Amino acid sequence: LGIGLLAIAASLAMATLLPAFFNVPEEALDPVRTALLLIGLVTAAKFPFAAFQAVLVGAQRYDLTSGTALVVRVINAVIVFYALSARQHLEVLAVIVASTQLLEGLVLTFFALRVVPPLRLQCLRFRWA
Repeated sequence: LGIGLLAIAASLAMATLLPAFFNVPEEALDPVRTALLLIGLVTAAKFPFAAFQAVLVGAQRYDLTSGTALVVRVINAVIVFYALSARQHLEVLAVIVASTQLLEGLVLTFFALRVVPPLRLQCLRFRWA
């Protein structure tokens, strides 16, 4: 939870301070900020998925982790190619990347729950230590 909040805070800070560090034209400022915030949110969301990828690595199911990464990267490349061919905006490209990243996390979670049957997903049992 903490690292995810840190990723969100960092993306908010980067989006706010963007003009101070980068020479971004005024008309491109909002799309760049939107893309930064979206990628920051996806980065925060991917941290919980990393635990499920670690379960698969611990079970030595590299075929599932590598195969999933390969398929998701190909899907991402094909969709980005078509989006660029259609001259889509930066926000659309950010949504494509974010969606494929979340897809990868969900697929790895599915595989981890199948490979290690005792593994359960319980979101409501979180307690502050």
